[in-house]
Amino acid sequence: MGVNVQTILGNVGGEPRISNFADGGSAANFSVAVTDKGYTTKDGRQVPDHTEWFNCVAKGNLANVIAQYVHKGDKIYCEGKTRTREYVGSDNVPHKITEVIIERVELLGRLAVQDAAAQPQQQDTAAQLYGQPQQQTIQQPAAAPPQKDDDLPF
Repeated sequence: MGVNVQTILGNVGGEPRISNFADGGSAANFSVAVTDKGYTTKDGRQVPDHTEWFNCVAKGNLANVIAQYVHKGDKIYCEGKTRTREYVGSDNVPHKITEVIIERVELLGRLAVQDAAAQPQQQDTAAQLYGQPQQQTIQQPAAAPPQKDDDLPF
């Protein structure tokens, strides 16, 4: 048994690249930057900011939501699984890439200042935007506890 869970809270690094397939499916590829702020140690040494970049892939309905609502600079929360794949590039050189296959996303707004009319749209979660099918696949609702005749909480 193992656990493969990736949680990312950061800013979208560029406009998502959307791929549409012959079978009607789609995928969105985008990068997310997460920055650890720099600091000064007790002895006065400066430790600079460190930015980690994540390659993210969303598929199906989630890809359509990403295509419509996610833009460069947006603050985004993602949950998914890490996958590594290999491919041969156009230069006939083998490449290895690690990606986060996104299963859940929340749009938290834009990094840049927006006008007030656009702000609420950017704060909708992906689940709200397309009827919550993705969130239901990740978090099943807990079964209601059996009802007791008394009103004691134990």
